[in-house]
Amino acid sequence: MNHNNQLVIIDSRTETYHQYLQIIEDGRKIFSDCIHLHDFDSALSYLLENAPQCCIMHHTFTGGDAKSLMIELSRQQRGPDFPIVVSTSAGNERSAVDLMKIGVQDYLVDDAITATDLFRTLKGAMRTFSLQKQLKQMAHFDSLTGLLNRALFMNRLEQAVNEAKRYDRTLSLVSLDVDYFKQINDTYGHDAGDKILRIVADRIRECVRSSDSVARLGGDEFMVLLPNAAAHDGHYVAQKLLKRIPEPINLDDTVLFVYPSIGLANFPETANDHHELLKQVDSALYNAKEQGRAQYVKFSKLNQNQWQKKIELNQHLPAAILANEVKLAYQPIFRSDSDNCYCIEALVRWQHKGENVATKDIVHLIHQGSMAIPYHQWLFEQAVGQLARWQQQAPHLKMAINMPANLCHNQVILDNLFIAIEKFKVDPQDLVLEITETHLMRHAELTKEVLIGLSQKGVMIAIDDFGTGYSSMEYLADLPCSQLKVDQRFFLNWDANPKNKKIVEAITALGHQLDLEVIAEGIESAELSNIVKQIGCDASQGYWLAKPAFATPCWDEFIERATTAATC
Repeated sequence: MNHNNQLVIIDSRTETYHQYLQIIEDGRKIFSDCIHLHDFDSALSYLLENAPQCCIMHHTFTGGDAKSLMIELSRQQRGPDFPIVVSTSAGNERSAVDLMKIGVQDYLVDDAITATDLFRTLKGAMRTFSLQKQLKQMAHFDSLTGLLNRALFMNRLEQAVNEAKRYDRTLSLVSLDVDYFKQINDTYGHDAGDKILRIVADRIRECVRSSDSVARLGGDEFMVLLPNAAAHDGHYVAQKLLKRIPEPINLDDTVLFVYPSIGLANFPETANDHHELLKQVDSALYNAKEQGRAQYVKFSKLNQNQWQKKIELNQHLPAAILANEVKLAYQPIFRSDSDNCYCIEALVRWQHKGENVATKDIVHLIHQGSMAIPYHQWLFEQAVGQLARWQQQAPHLKMAINMPANLCHNQVILDNLFIAIEKFKVDPQDLVLEITETHLMRHAELTKEVLIGLSQKGVMIAIDDFGTGYSSMEYLADLPCSQLKVDQRFFLNWDANPKNKKIVEAITALGHQLDLEVIAEGIESAELSNIVKQIGCDASQGYWLAKPAFATPCWDEFIERATTAATC
């Protein structure tokens, strides 16, 4: 749009235009030019292409009126980008005031216009417009990057989807965040982090059209709306972002490289409204992170079926927990030197509409929604209570409970753990919190502090799925862990890769050097059981040894059931 310091007069009355022109020419000149537009169509056409310094429009003119012109400008441009004064006749001031409610800055009664009134009104309108624009900038734009903020972006997204429905169009939505941005902030400081966010914002702008909307939703989270775009347009933009954003960034004497994870979703390919589209692009971004980051994932129709199933599960999960439809099964862990069960791992189970819901799906639903606190309260109550009952028959038994690293920081959840410990009079040393290695490394520093506190209270810590994540030897040496659980994938693919044996031997040796107990997961044959004993693993867990089973009052009955058949 062409911004200029013209005064535009929209009025069908030629004599009124000349009156304004005479006053402006006689007075102090503040406009470079004065443009006269007679009718609705010419006014709309001109104002869609030009933003004058100010505009005077009569409340009614050929082909329309001020209100209809304001509405059409707002529809096509999201509001006029210039100050407007409405002229009206005496006795009609009420309609002018109504127009001020939809964006007009001031009004004139044109029956008796003086030079003083005219210049005062025009200057006041321009000053008011400037202040309104500043307030709008503060309310709708991100102060750090100048991009749209969440509120304005969500409004535009909803409008774009509604227009796409009305005119049978398609659009794409791109969600993006910076991989490991927290580590950048922690290492180089928040000023450096802010500079990187501004650079990333500029690079995103370079990769999209001027008609696209780019927003910073918070932190390192960005989103791009591509209205009236085909599916391949979203693919093209995602590819450009993957190429442009990782280009070198000069930060004082340091050169940094940052990489984005990107999610992409298209309307109406998979979504029925903007709410679904947002959830789908978030799901695609989550999948991009899970698949290794620094890439983009498109939400597909195959994802749609899985996603709709997750929505249904998410809706039913709270009621299922309250109705005790979600249960805990327990899988024994056996010592290598005695083949005795010394610990059991609590595993969540849920059968919904006759089908078993995968454990990873249950856990994901709990951690992504608002169920984390009530679920863990239920989990600790069930698992710690069951341990207390079984310890009456097996006094040295321990209980392992899975805990995501990001939830270790939630004080309410930790309080619920110790409430259960106190309620059932269980020794904290008989509880093992299993923290998945990959989740641990995403929240390493903060998690380390929390785990040290738990360890000081006696709770044992195990690193689960060890060997397939990104553990640093420094963190492994500093963490107060007691156990390493070697990821089952090494054993499930034992014969497929001869290096598996060497990796397990190395992990076992490393664990023993650090005085850690090493547990082999995924043992599904007598041969593997013997091999891990020879390697030196301290304990084993797997379907060949025992399968998850629901609790029974009698400990011996439970062990017999777990070691003879798969019950859940």
